[in-house]
Amino acid sequence: MVYAEANEAIEGFCRRERCAYLPVLTPLLWHEHPQVFRSVIGHFVEIDCDDGALDVIAQHLLEPGIRNAKDFGFQSPTAHDLCEYLDQWANPAKAELHRRRAAQIARQAIVESLDSDNPAERLAIVRNSWLSAGALIRAICQFPVDGAAGVLERVALNSNLEPRLRAEALLRYKALTGITLAARKQLISEFFALDSGPVEITGNFIGSLVAHDLVTMEELAHGAANPKWTGGVVEAISQWLSRDKIENVATVAVRGLRVALATLSQKLSSDTEEIRYVVECLRALPRTPDDDAGIRQSLQSALASAGHMADRPWVAKEVMTMLLAFNGGAALDLDTMNPWDAMQEHWRRENIYWQSALQLLVEAGAISPERRLVLPQRISETTMADIHDQLESVLRSGGRGCHKWLNSTSYEHRHDELFSSFVSLAHQPMVLDSVVQSGGMEISITADDAQPREAKDYGIPVLSTEGTRMQVVASFQGKSFKFYAHPNGTYTDAWAVLHAFNQFMAQLGRSERAFWLGSEQEGEDEGLFVCALPDKFLAACEKLRIPLRDSNAARRKPFDDEQTN
Repeated sequence: MVYAEANEAIEGFCRRERCAYLPVLTPLLWHEHPQVFRSVIGHFVEIDCDDGALDVIAQHLLEPGIRNAKDFGFQSPTAHDLCEYLDQWANPAKAELHRRRAAQIARQAIVESLDSDNPAERLAIVRNSWLSAGALIRAICQFPVDGAAGVLERVALNSNLEPRLRAEALLRYKALTGITLAARKQLISEFFALDSGPVEITGNFIGSLVAHDLVTMEELAHGAANPKWTGGVVEAISQWLSRDKIENVATVAVRGLRVALATLSQKLSSDTEEIRYVVECLRALPRTPDDDAGIRQSLQSALASAGHMADRPWVAKEVMTMLLAFNGGAALDLDTMNPWDAMQEHWRRENIYWQSALQLLVEAGAISPERRLVLPQRISETTMADIHDQLESVLRSGGRGCHKWLNSTSYEHRHDELFSSFVSLAHQPMVLDSVVQSGGMEISITADDAQPREAKDYGIPVLSTEGTRMQVVASFQGKSFKFYAHPNGTYTDAWAVLHAFNQFMAQLGRSERAFWLGSEQEGEDEGLFVCALPDKFLAACEKLRIPLRDSNAARRKPFDDEQTN
């Protein structure tokens, strides 16, 4: 049977009643093409039917004549796949007879590999090795046949094997027998010292070593210096701290995390997730002044590296935010920082207290005097976003601020409701007679020359909401006020509403105006707005370094002449 015909038979096996096709498929177990018999064995494993499949696996993995054949050399995926099938067949969901036979074959394959003088047959973790060592070890652990523990011990103590594989055997041996091998300390030391070779590792594995008491916090702290294991070590330390009393291991944990931070700072990339996670772990632990000094030094090193990433300016800003958490902002340029972080650092430098800040905001009309809040004298330094969150709380509770979501995935933009929200912030009570929005979203397909090449290649239409115009008419004391909004896709035209409100207040002879806090870099998914007295509020923002969006730069010039009637 040719290769194409064999594949057709296998597909028929998958589509129809499988057992009825076993007589047809069984001969394919000895097919000359490796891909065919591998696929057939895979289907036999799936339905837990042996019918000679385990014999074929044993033949290819254990018989030297076939093992050394050209088609099954150490570059071939055949042996790897067969090892994976043994692991799957040893699963508790399979028949006990099949599980036992699969585990026996796996054990024998490991033994023959250990006894072989051929370097190509040596057990290894890497993909292009002869056998899938991890799959074989899992198989004998899922169904511990006679001699399984002895095989694991041989692997763990074999100095010719990779430390990663030996550590795996050490872990499996402990899980199987409850006994810790005497060579644990040396083996773990070699494992964390490994710094070359295409080794795969996850934090889960190191965490498993911790869970089985096979590694100490001291060893984790030492291992954090190896860039290969830094991420896994940090995760393992975090898990350890969650299960043990912090005071028992805090000092060593901080040392390990500091080492991890220094290591990560030296290889800083555009992805700051790992280094940020380490920083958060450190902030939750008791530290000495020397610890904080060392942390600041590592972050300053990371900041220096970020300075060379002109195309990724956000990296430097994120590192600056981390520095602020450890009082490392003294040497930072506030103008280059995230605006909210710059505000927090400005308060620290100028010794600004909430008491004086509240007074300025009350005088600026940003907080109602009747609803003045009692807050801590100084901003908390326990959370990086405290200054933003507390200011939002102050303004909203003070009756002159509001937070609004501006991104509507359903394209239901309620500019009329946003206008009404601004009116509710006015210093003197105002009740609109009515406010009505008319018009809907105009969604069209963009012109061919404006569509991305990928969209053209796949025939995918690119939609546009350009040209959409909604009218809002507000009525107050018998007079009507009209303005237009132009939502951009899912984004509400908040600027149009803000400008219209300010013009509305000017026409009424009212002095308060609306402001949008934050910076353009934050996007327009949401907004924190406040209604205050312009001159005094702008002066307070300058003194307190409260970030404000540039309303003039954001205003849509083409529509200025249609804002009001």
